[in-house]
Amino acid sequence: MKEIRFRIATILIVVALFAVGCSDNVGPDADNPTDGIGLFSGEIDPSTGSILLKTLEVEGTDAVPVRIELHGRFVRDRTPEGSIGLAVAVRNVDSKALYATAELVLTDFRPETVTPHFDFADWIICPTTTGGDTTGVGTTTGCGFGYVYSELLGDDGVLSPGETSGEKLMVFVNPNNVSFSFNVEARFGMQPNRPRIAGVFFSDHNGNGVRDPNEPPFGGGWVNVTGPGIDSVTVGVGADGTYSIGVREPGLYNLWAVPPPTFAPVEPTTSNPLEVVLLPGPNGLPQSFLHADFGWVNAPLTRPVWFISGSLDSLALDPYSLIDISLSGRVLNLHVGFSGCSPDHPLQLYMVDGFMESFPVQARLVLDHDDRGELCAAWFQQRVAFDLQPIVDEYVKSYGQLDPIILNFEASDGSVHSIEMRP
Repeated sequence: MKEIRFRIATILIVVALFAVGCSDNVGPDADNPTDGIGLFSGEIDPSTGSILLKTLEVEGTDAVPVRIELHGRFVRDRTPEGSIGLAVAVRNVDSKALYATAELVLTDFRPETVTPHFDFADWIICPTTTGGDTTGVGTTTGCGFGYVYSELLGDDGVLSPGETSGEKLMVFVNPNNVSFSFNVEARFGMQPNRPRIAGVFFSDHNGNGVRDPNEPPFGGGWVNVTGPGIDSVTVGVGADGTYSIGVREPGLYNLWAVPPPTFAPVEPTTSNPLEVVLLPGPNGLPQSFLHADFGWVNAPLTRPVWFISGSLDSLALDPYSLIDISLSGRVLNLHVGFSGCSPDHPLQLYMVDGFMESFPVQARLVLDHDDRGELCAAWFQQRVAFDLQPIVDEYVKSYGQLDPIILNFEASDGSVHSIEMRP
């Protein structure tokens, strides 16, 4: 399956136009589609505040040129202060349909003081590590900034003849208020169902790692993808929680999901990183995998562990079911279920009777659960996290240095779950 690729070179954007509307400078005019790459200028109309990039022709799979246009308009109300926004759409002005994966890739910014705003690109790939500050600006030499149009081709995922895609917002930071130019490469599939890996971020309310019908998408964030022919590409997740990346080779792909910044931290309920193996189809191309989904839940706030000696009569110790237990560094994560009338039963972790002298040293842990005497038969679940640093501090105070500690968690049903906490 072949993509079409074309390059729009030296799009000269005069910043003074945005400020005072008094310039009509354009870049050089150099159309040459003979080898499938069209070089042509950007035209800025100060009276309408719009941009029309000349029609270009590129060679399709049957050597017949395919023509498209890029249409842009200035956007001022949705861009950060001091930046320039362009809403760009793709129009198919030929007789052949175009298909996903559909992308525009911006490169070679001149001068280098001008850069795309990182937060508005769907993916970024650089030959070396790229640093950024809080404004989304960083070193962009040699970097490509991808803007994915696959979800903007309509419900059918096809850009039919005469059809115009939805607009994608591109934002540029220009600290010195100078004219600038850049190159654009467009990538569109020439056949339907181009191989790709796709998925969705979702709010996993019940924490079961599966998107159930009542669980909404979790918009924003990124997915870093590596695999055959892909050293490292970061793909943006849309507001609808979806992402997609085109692939060309069968093999093992590794996907690492990063959630967007939120007021409350979240944690994954599905494998992260996720490994996806794409097998070759009858034509030798990889078969698509469209359910590389990532579930997220609110990460529980940590609570301190308490110490108790002697009788446990002062604790409630009402029944519960231990669904899962795990240790992350110095944090013990518990997932428990219980019956009652309300979901917020008090839960507290206790270390009982100090350290048990053995090698390694051991500690006994119990969970205090107060069911408040509720007689309802409703079933609830809680995820709780306990900070075990007080146990570490007590160990160092007693033994002088930190060594492995065996944590023996005694569940409500009498079962014991042993976990080693390492230095």
